[in-house]
Amino acid sequence: MRSRRPRSAVPASTSPSRGRLGMMIGGVPFTLKMWGDLESGWRSPARSAEAVNPLGFRHARLEWPTSTKAVALVAGGVLFVWAAHVARAEAPAGPQPGAQIPSWLIPGEVDLLTAKAEFRNPEGKVVGRAVLVEAPYGVMIAVEMSELPPGRHGFHIHEVGRCDPPDFGSAGGHFNPRGKRHGLMTVEGPHVGDLPNLVAGSDGTARAEFYLTHATVGAGSNSLFHPNGTALVVHADPDDGRTDRSGHAGSRIACAVIGFR
Repeated sequence: MRSRRPRSAVPASTSPSRGRLGMMIGGVPFTLKMWGDLESGWRSPARSAEAVNPLGFRHARLEWPTSTKAVALVAGGVLFVWAAHVARAEAPAGPQPGAQIPSWLIPGEVDLLTAKAEFRNPEGKVVGRAVLVEAPYGVMIAVEMSELPPGRHGFHIHEVGRCDPPDFGSAGGHFNPRGKRHGLMTVEGPHVGDLPNLVAGSDGTARAEFYLTHATVGAGSNSLFHPNGTALVVHADPDDGRTDRSGHAGSRIACAVIGFR
């Protein structure tokens, strides 16, 4: 029997780490392998670990089996996309009633619905911007901000597209068309507008990317462009992820009305 060498006691912040996350996509088991130093520059002031790499690993690789079943399922998906492309090429011009194939499944150039937002602080100064892009089953949000207090800040989409200073109360409560409770860690939640905390470095800057599910930039009951509009709001304190209705996130220190580009 081979003897195992005892591991040396190395601080967690600098020790090499590995992780593994399993998932099922279309009936095929995929594995996301992650490794690398937990330090390795991820915690630099401008790009904190929580904002940029929530899992804390420097490298990641997606792997899948090469079994006959997996190959057949993947090939079936490719054939479905190809068939959708042929159907579009042969269909009459203009929208067709009853169409069920989402545009992101069809190869070729696709005009993605894109929105933008410009953050202002209570003094009216521009302190950041966001770009929101329609994606499969949700909306991708990219945020860049400056002049924030260092640390974590509650970050939400609010139900009214108005940002009247100085308290931004005109933005209303969280965007919640599904009538859920607040909190990403709440069983009865979350609000559609609930997002992870935005993390600012010691220099006051923050950069982050989020994927917002159950929302759309286009038409629908969960559209960010419903009649009252919507706004992105940054809070003074972190959101605890549970407490109704705002997670004890404190006052509103920046606000941005979401509009089309």
